[in-house]
Amino acid sequence: MSRQIPAFVTKHACLERMWNFGMFVMERIDKASLKQVASSLTLTTLLSIVPALAVIMAAFSAFPLFAPYREAFEQFIFSTLLPAQYSEQILGYIKQFATQAAGLTAFGLIGLVISALLCIATIDSALNATYEVLKLRSLWQRVLMYWALLTLGPVAIGISLAASSYLTGMAMAGHLSVYAKWLIPIGQLIFQSIILAALYKYVPNCRVLWRDALVGGSLIALVFTVFRWGFGIYVMRGSYTTIYGAFAAIPVLLTWMYINWMFVLAGAAITATLPMLRARRYKDFDKSGDDLLSAVALLRILMLAKEVGNPQMTNVELADKIGSYPEAVDALLNRLIPTNYVVRIGADANISWALLADAHSKTLEECFEEFSMDMSNSLLQGDNAESRWVKEGLRDQWLQTPMKDVLS
Repeated sequence: MSRQIPAFVTKHACLERMWNFGMFVMERIDKASLKQVASSLTLTTLLSIVPALAVIMAAFSAFPLFAPYREAFEQFIFSTLLPAQYSEQILGYIKQFATQAAGLTAFGLIGLVISALLCIATIDSALNATYEVLKLRSLWQRVLMYWALLTLGPVAIGISLAASSYLTGMAMAGHLSVYAKWLIPIGQLIFQSIILAALYKYVPNCRVLWRDALVGGSLIALVFTVFRWGFGIYVMRGSYTTIYGAFAAIPVLLTWMYINWMFVLAGAAITATLPMLRARRYKDFDKSGDDLLSAVALLRILMLAKEVGNPQMTNVELADKIGSYPEAVDALLNRLIPTNYVVRIGADANISWALLADAHSKTLEECFEEFSMDMSNSLLQGDNAESRWVKEGLRDQWLQTPMKDVLS
C-alpha cells in the first residue's frame, strides 16, 4: 500500500500524524486479511448464530435468577445486532429454533455448543492475527474463555439492558428530567464501548492497555451507532425489497453482518496500532533496513545489560530503549531465536528476552542474513562476475568480527 503523503498534509504536524495513523491501520487490515476474515465470519455467523443464541437462551433458562433478563437480551438483539426493519422477522425464526432446541438429545445439544464455540474460535483467531500474536492460548484456556463469553456476556448485556429499560420507563412516565433522558442513549453507547474494549483487551493473547482498548471500542461504538441509523434509512427506501421481494431479509442480514464484522475487526486494528503511533520512531517502521538496524540495536542493548548483571529485559523495556513498541520487539527477536542469538523467557503478556549467544565469538553475519539477504540466493552461488562483487562485499570486516568488538 502506498504511503505517499499529500503535500497539504505535510504542512500540518497533526494532520500528518493522523494520516500516518490511518495508513498504519489500513496496512494492518490488509496484512491480517481482515476483509476476507469478515467474509468468513459472516458465513460462520450465519451458520452458528442460531445455535449460539439457542445456547445463550438455554443458559438464561438454566439459571432462574437471570430469567428476567432474557427479554432484555432479546430486545438488545432486536434493536442493536439486527437491522431494525427485519429484526422482528429474523428474531422470530431464531426464537422458534431455540424453542425447538429444548427438545434435542444430549448429542444434539453438544453439536449446538460446538457450532457456537467454532464461531467464537474464528473471532479469536482473527483478533490474534490482527495483533500479530505468535502463540495462541492453550486449548483449555481458549475453551474456558469461549464458554465465559457464551454465558457471562449475555448476562451482562441483559442486566445492562434491563437497567436501561427501567430508566426508559421512568422517562416515559415523566419521572426523569429532560437532561437525564439524554443519559440513556449515552449510557448505551458507553456500555457498547466497554463491551468492545473488553473484547480487544482480553481475547488477544498479548499485552493490551485498557486505554488503547477503550479508544478503539469507543470509536467503533460511535461509528456503529451512526451506521445503524444510516443503514436503517437506506433499507427503508425499499431497494432490497424491490429486487428480492419476500427474501429481502437474507441479503440485508448478510450485508449487515459483513459490515458489522468489518467494524469490529477495524476496531481491533485501531487498538493494535495505537502503541505503534506512540513509538518515538514510528516514521521509521516502513523504511528500508529498519528491521536490521532495530535488531542490531536490540542485540547491543541485551549484550550491555548482560555485562552489568542484568541478564534479561522485558519487551516493554526494550521497546522503550529503541523507541519502538513491544509487539515489534517480540517479532524481531523471535526471528533471531533459530540462530541462537537470543532466548525468550515467559509467555503471553509477560515476555522477557536474554542474550543467548557468546558475544566474544558470535558475529552479526547470521543477523544480517536474516534481515537483509538470503545467502541461498542463486546469484550468490558459484563463481561468476555477477556474484563475485557481492561476495566480496559480504566479507566486510564487521560481519566477520565478534559482536563484543563491533557493538561495544
